[in-house]
Amino acid sequence: MRNTYINMKISLFKTLALAILFSISSCNTINVSKENMDEKATSKEQVTSHYAPNTFKVVKIEYGKDGYMASLENGSSRKYIMLVSIVNLKDDYVSLKVGDKIQVEGQYEDETPVRIIPKKIIIIE
Repeated sequence: MRNTYINMKISLFKTLALAILFSISSCNTINVSKENMDEKATSKEQVTSHYAPNTFKVVKIEYGKDGYMASLENGSSRKYIMLVSIVNLKDDYVSLKVGDKIQVEGQYEDETPVRIIPKKIIIIE
């Protein structure tokens, strides 16, 4: 009788230890996944939202309904397309001409070509 009682205690202890072990390992897995998701979100924000201090030259303009699309160059091998919308820029809307040199503050999306959604356009020349 005493032997059965000890065996039950040992079985209960093993079961409890396994349950604790599984709960600890599952919590760590969830935290790692959440950290990875936060890192991906942060890196995406860093890539798509910044200010380009370099100067662009307007090489082509295609007019649309509420604005235009400007193709830009900056001397590097990357190509840039800027979507200029009257609706989005409101009072900061600027009409550009081919040959204008500009700086653009806005959202840069890491695509090929890089798509720029401007918040502010500064004409240099």
